[in-house]
Amino acid sequence: MNLKKDISVTPKGIIIFSVITALLMFMCFIYSDIVITAKHGMNVWESIAQGQFFQYYKFSTNSSI
Repeated sequence: MNLKKDISVTPKGIIIFSVITALLMFMCFIYSDIVITAKHGMNVWESIAQGQFFQYYKFSTNSSI
């Protein structure tokens, strides 16, 4: 019984692996930026809803971001 399999590395396989790895690293890197940007966006809408659009920066510094 031969348990050893013949695994060949092809250029197509290397490219697919590289793209998947790059996408994974990219998503891990920008995740925190996306969360913070979304929270700031919610602060903009909150300041508009309260009628204090021009006090957005003051509102943002008081929030829990």
